[in-house]
Amino acid sequence: MPDLAHLGPFEIEARESASTYLRGPHDYQRRSRKLTACETIGMGVLGLRASVPSALERRVAAVEAPGLGIGWTDGDLGRGPSYGIEPGGNRIEVTTGGRFVYDPEEP
Repeated sequence: MPDLAHLGPFEIEARESASTYLRGPHDYQRRSRKLTACETIGMGVLGLRASVPSALERRVAAVEAPGLGIGWTDGDLGRGPSYGIEPGGNRIEVTTGGRFVYDPEEP
C-alpha cells in the first residue's frame, strides 16, 4: 500500500499476500487495521471485535437462529478465529481474539 497517502498516523506492522496490517498511535492491539487489495470496488470484509467472548457467543447465537451465519474463520495475523455473516453480499466478521500487548520484536 505504499501508493496511499494520508491514511492517518498509522504504522505498517506487517504484510501478508495482498494485505497490509496497520497500527494506530494509541491502539492497544498490535494490528488494528487491515487493508487488502482487490480487483473490484467496494468493501471486502468488515471486521468487528466483540467486547468479551460471551458477547461473541450471543452474536453468533443471534445470527445462527434465523440461519444467517456463514461460519467460522481461522483468523489471520493478530486476530483470532472470527464468525462471519454476509448480509446483502457484504461480509462481516466478529471476533474477540487478538494480541493486546505491543511487542516491538514481534514480526
